[in-house]
Amino acid sequence: MEKKDLYRLLEGIDLKCELIIESLSRMSTDPDFLITSLRSIAEKQKKISENSSGKLFTMKIVGKNGNE
Repeated sequence: MEKKDLYRLLEGIDLKCELIIESLSRMSTDPDFLITSLRSIAEKQKKISENSSGKLFTMKIVGKNGNE
C-alpha cells in the first residue's frame, strides 16, 4: 500500500473519530440527544418512504421466525 493511500485511510479514520467524539459529547450534555436524533431519522425515513400517490410504506421489525 502506498503512503498516499495510507494517508487517505488515516484521514477517514480521523473524521470518523471526530464524529464519534462529537456524538458522545452531545449525548453527555443533552439528555434528549438520542431521542431527538431517532425522531429526526424516523421523520426522514417517513419522507423517503412516501410514494407519489401519497401512500406510506412501513416496515416492521420481526424476529427470526417472523414473530414480533
